[in-house]
Amino acid sequence: MANIKRKKKMYDIVNSGLSEVVDLRKAQRDIFYRAVFVSLRRILILALIVALNWAGIAAIGHTLGYFSDKENSQDNKLEAGILDFELTSPSDFIPQEISCGQYATRTISILNNANLFKYIVSADNFSDPVCEQLDLEVDIDKGDLEYSGKLTDFSLDTASPVFFSEPEDWNFKIIVPDNLLGSLQERTCQFDFVFTGSQVKNDLAFPEGFNDTEEITSTIYIENCCRRGYTQTIGYWKNHPQIYMEYLPLEVGCQIVNFIEDANEVFENAN
Repeated sequence: MANIKRKKKMYDIVNSGLSEVVDLRKAQRDIFYRAVFVSLRRILILALIVALNWAGIAAIGHTLGYFSDKENSQDNKLEAGILDFELTSPSDFIPQEISCGQYATRTISILNNANLFKYIVSADNFSDPVCEQLDLEVDIDKGDLEYSGKLTDFSLDTASPVFFSEPEDWNFKIIVPDNLLGSLQERTCQFDFVFTGSQVKNDLAFPEGFNDTEEITSTIYIENCCRRGYTQTIGYWKNHPQIYMEYLPLEVGCQIVNFIEDANEVFENAN
């Protein structure tokens, strides 16, 4: 009996030792799993922080600043318009053939096909030197003169354009000088009247914005100017310059007489 009791006691001691070993290993495993979990959580948190702040991290070494604002504009309206006009005229200059001291007239009307506009008028593309000697008078709707001077100098100032208002009839009058040189007679002057329009809306400087340009060609023929002549002696003309002065300049042979001094030179060379 004594031997049996001792064996049982020995068995209990062995079982107790094994239980303690098992519990120790389980505790070590739990500690390991907790450490791994904590490490994974820290890695995940670090990755999340990096992802959320990547723009800032990428900008290391740079200075970035951000300002933002938001405004609303209501009831906006966008409109697109056109600028278009045309020129009409019942005929060219009448009469088309004129002589010294005579004149011809022409009327050019503007028809507006779109929005209101402002415009200027000029003369351009002259075909012959005789155009430089012709005089021009211009009015609108038979009102005050808008221009009076040489045809080739006609050009309204872009700083003071005309604002269109119907009716818009331009009346042109070309005058041939009494003293037109013979070398410029029996010649044709062809040229263009140029109308340049620009938009009125938004008060833009001319010709900014929408614009349109229209041209109309004019032709006029200068006939041979027959003058009433006087048959007098050289002495008579030399002593009566007041009679021939109104006919200067004159062509005498190959010489052009512009002044009394030129005429006296011709008289002296004739002796």
